[in-house]
Amino acid sequence: MGSYIEEDFENSLELYSFQLKEDTVNAAPFFATLSYGTLEQKRNLPYLLYKLYINNFVEENVVFYMLNSLMRENPHPDILLAATDALTLIETYIIEKLEESLQSSNALENIVNFTIYSLKYIKSGFLFGEQKEEFIKKTLNMIKDALKKYPKNSILLNAYLTLLLETNQFSEIEKILDNLIYDTTNHKLLDFAVLFYIKLRSFSKLKKALEKIKDFDLSYFSETTKYLLEGNNE
Repeated sequence: MGSYIEEDFENSLELYSFQLKEDTVNAAPFFATLSYGTLEQKRNLPYLLYKLYINNFVEENVVFYMLNSLMRENPHPDILLAATDALTLIETYIIEKLEESLQSSNALENIVNFTIYSLKYIKSGFLFGEQKEEFIKKTLNMIKDALKKYPKNSILLNAYLTLLLETNQFSEIEKILDNLIYDTTNHKLLDFAVLFYIKLRSFSKLKKALEKIKDFDLSYFSETTKYLLEGNNE
């Protein structure tokens, strides 16, 4: 296995899956409200973010960044109360979705939905310490079992790799990628592989991954991958 280096690629690894959905939401009004909005506008912002979140218009990192910024920069009791209330609503929503997924009669739908909302819960910041570790362990085991039955399901596979990364299981990630990378058309898996091989400084594998990606529609890939490919084409 390539030697691991301490460089901050985690942010890049998350960018492609946890970002503002720019085709549906313009972030500028939110930042303008943070800086220049009235007390009433700032008090309503947490609830607006909650509604956008549950309707899949914004992702976790956007919501929590905005709410944390709002509370940090505007310590008014009404704003703090609204932000705290919105966080409670979001956590309740995620937990309810997790419970719903376990009641589904469709086995694949069950585990896929559980996986989706488990990732949201893990990335939300609501879990920490031993509680977070135990939840990740439980989720990893469920996905691993599901992959035995549905080995080509992209949602399960991408989530499994994400959680392996979260728990620093680099050898397992490399083994999975080495077995799948050259036969897959899953753009998220390919993108993940590029960023992971950079992290490991495994440049021979990185080169092969980029070679496979070059004929894909690059709009589906992270800025890092696009930059590397564009650089290679110059």
